[in-house]
Amino acid sequence: MTTASITTAPIPVIVNGATGKMGREAIKAIAAAEDMVLIGALARNPALLGQDIGEVLGYGALEVPITNDKEALFAMGSQQPEVPVVLDLTHPAVIYENVRAAIATAFSPSSARRA
Repeated sequence: MTTASITTAPIPVIVNGATGKMGREAIKAIAAAEDMVLIGALARNPALLGQDIGEVLGYGALEVPITNDKEALFAMGSQQPEVPVVLDLTHPAVIYENVRAAIATAFSPSSARRA
């Protein structure tokens, strides 16, 4: 009988909509989780680009710069040894496009709709 090896590597996560209300809470939860690691933070505000998402949100440095370059971030994420997850917390009007882009780079997309 063979036994399957269970990986203990943390799940890499990219949060799209990282500076919104839900994105902030997601970043906080991911930063505190032992089984996840934040590898990307997408946001539209040009004043925040390049800044550390943890410092912007008041959680301390997470060494993850805010970007609006979804394609570059997805390309970087696709090089991770573990399959990344994209948590999309953007507007319902753009979620479909974002999920398609995530699937195209072999990510596991997840979305939440804001009311």
